[in-house]
Amino acid sequence: MSSDGSKDKNRRRLILGILVLSLIFTVVLICYIIKDREQKEAVVLTPEGEHLVVSQVGETGAEPPATAEPVAAPTEDAAPTAEESGAEKVSGDGEGTEAVTESGAVTEASATPVPTEAAAVDQEEDAEPTPMVTATSTPSPTEYKPPVTLHADREAVAGDIVFVGDSRFVGMSLVGGSSDIFIAQAGAGYYWFSQEAVPEADSVLTEGTSLVINMGVNDLNNADKYAKKINKRIDDWVSRGVKVYYLSVNPVIDGKSNATNDGISIFNAQMTSELDPRVVWIDSNSWLQENGFETADGLHYENNTSQNIYNFCLLNME
Repeated sequence: MSSDGSKDKNRRRLILGILVLSLIFTVVLICYIIKDREQKEAVVLTPEGEHLVVSQVGETGAEPPATAEPVAAPTEDAAPTAEESGAEKVSGDGEGTEAVTESGAVTEASATPVPTEAAAVDQEEDAEPTPMVTATSTPSPTEYKPPVTLHADREAVAGDIVFVGDSRFVGMSLVGGSSDIFIAQAGAGYYWFSQEAVPEADSVLTEGTSLVINMGVNDLNNADKYAKKINKRIDDWVSRGVKVYYLSVNPVIDGKSNATNDGISIFNAQMTSELDPRVVWIDSNSWLQENGFETADGLHYENNTSQNIYNFCLLNME
């Protein structure tokens, strides 16, 4: 009896041990399944701090469904004004930033113009500025030519001129006449010209004033828009006794910016063919290529070249 009792006791212990091991195995298996499911959920943290489940793989191994990317909540940022270039006569507000070097060259960051309530003309035509087309051709090196010095003896013209342009005119404002008016903005293109520069110029143009426009290096594919805008305003300007000039887009060092000399040639040719004959064309581009020019970064001119361009304008104004 004692022997049989001992065997029964050992049998019960064995069965109990098997049950305990089975229970432990079951718990471990359940934990593994739960962890596996959690790992199959990919979670993305949105900019607002919310979790967005973008995919979940089922037990069948099916591919996760495509989902949209999270969209950040819009922020309201006030449009900063352009920094002063060092010349108080430069005007124009926008998001472009500019810096004038000690030599007078202007560098700029690309800017996105902000529409203002002051300009309400040609909304359909001016609603969306056309983006700049970057040339894909391999640029050829530009031969350096030390610039000659051009002198102008028509100082009587200075003081009666309103210059409208981009960062290159910001640089020219440092060498221009003391009473000249420069409406210039770094990084400016057609939208800024149409919505801000033209209305501002209209407010200061008087009988006997000369208007010199130099736009396009930042958006060479907008020649047609520039020509149409100027042709639409020419009747009013001429009736007010204003003489209108368009200064050609001037050369760059190929490979240093989005602009290329081939693109500049195409722009200038289109402008000369489409502009109203009452707009006097000043071809400083050809003169600079023949006589040399200096830049700080391939795009913006040194002071001596800006002075040459200014003098070239005076010599070619009626």
